Amino acid sequence: PNTSFIDGAVIRKEENGAITTDGTMQTSIPDIYAAGDCSTVIHKILKRPVYIPLGTNANKQGRLLGDVILGRKVRFENSLGTVMLRCLDLELAKTGISQREARDNGIEIGSITVTANSHARYYPDPSPITIKLCYDPANKRLLGAQLMGKKECAWRVDVFACAIDRGMTAEELGFLDLGYAPPFASVWDAIHIAANAIK
Repeated sequence: PNTSFIDGAVIRKEENGAITTDGTMQTSIPDIYAAGDCSTVIHKILKRPVYIPLGTNANKQGRLLGDVILGRKVRFENSLGTVMLRCLDLELAKTGISQREARDNGIEIGSITVTANSHARYYPDPSPITIKLCYDPANKRLLGAQLMGKKECAWRVDVFACAIDRGMTAEELGFLDLGYAPPFASVWDAIHIAANAIK
């Protein structure tokens, strides 16, 4: 972030220059706030400030900072870093933490990787979706998801984001009542298949 004009001896900054903020977007100086791509957000799983410069985070910070300034008791502490993108003909998406992020933060996790079809195989042109899930091995609570496929892939990350945000276990997600119709999904969606692969 372009924060070199701010003295790091006055306002606390991360190693990369991002302004460190708490859940109310307050900096290390009382009543001085920062929001958007110059600042950190509190990561829901890591429970600490992390630099995740996404438009989704910036918009939520801006809206809630207005509430904070008006004296409302609100906090933004549930960023999962949910992101989706297209690279050539691939859809890629991620939410929560990865194996590397878990290792770097001393979090023990399990992981599985599965590939399933984007919709019912007997309906024309199903496409494979590869899903990697990270989870707490003690209670099978979901902690992260990464997805890759050529079509009908990226939107599924939002289901995983909801599951992680709500603290769902793999079993709970594996039997969640998701919609089904052959052009859109299988009876056991790729989401179900991935979650149910966690034993």
